[in-house]
Amino acid sequence: MTTPQPLDFRHPPPGALERQFGQWIQQALRRFAHQSSRLLPFSLSLELASVETGTLAHLTAAVPDEAACFPLTTDDPNDGALWLVLPRSVQLTLLMGLLGEIPDKWPEDREATDLEAALVDYLLRELFLTPLEQSWPDAPLSLTAGTSQTLRAVLRRHEAELALCAAIQITAPWGQQTFWLCAPRQGRWEQLGTSQPSVPATPPSAAWRAQLELLVQHLPVELSVILGQVETTMQRLAELKVGDVLVLEQSVHRPLQTWVGGVPKFRAWPGRRGARTAILIDALGSDSPRS
Repeated sequence: MTTPQPLDFRHPPPGALERQFGQWIQQALRRFAHQSSRLLPFSLSLELASVETGTLAHLTAAVPDEAACFPLTTDDPNDGALWLVLPRSVQLTLLMGLLGEIPDKWPEDREATDLEAALVDYLLRELFLTPLEQSWPDAPLSLTAGTSQTLRAVLRRHEAELALCAAIQITAPWGQQTFWLCAPRQGRWEQLGTSQPSVPATPPSAAWRAQLELLVQHLPVELSVILGQVETTMQRLAELKVGDVLVLEQSVHRPLQTWVGGVPKFRAWPGRRGARTAILIDALGSDSPRS
């Protein structure tokens, strides 16, 4: 007869919540990999190593003291804060990559340079916040990153709190490291483990649809004309000053693309009407311009 094992309530076994949390993280890691291949001059691979529930102190026992802990919050205070925990060597490697540098090993512990520090918000948005937001399985998710804190400061306030924690292995050509994403067992993070009953959709009535169409006809829309674009580097961008000239890829012999709600709507030639800038519609949608 098998003797039942005692249950450690500070470190319960994984269940539906841990599986759903892990699936969310795995989707975000795929988007991280795509973004990093576009932004960094070296390859990175990421793998979800584990997802556990426990006290924050227990889950972060293996985290180095110098790790940077970034709070990621939603607009709902009931959610609490996610904690993105990055060892300094991982953070410095990603910042160096954004500057076009290719290290041959994980950087030694040091403070970020002024130029590197200026890129932290961009790094968090492009490689972490956007992938997490776009991978969220429920209603739209909007995350905001706060100022980095030390692990000791975080544990001082949240040491005994129950949390979900994903350990993520990041592999570069020169070695492997681990970083973590922890979520409190509250708010929308807690609801990941509960299935939501589906509600059958009721088709709108003809009268309601007519009223809606009448209302939509008079809604204001924003029409944007894209002047052009140019690829540059973060270093050159940081060095721009008043009087510098950037040559765009857009040819003066081709009309400009015009967008409505993020969708290409017209092609148009720029000009003026009196003292105001104006455009002349050349073609609809993404049609070829007239010769």
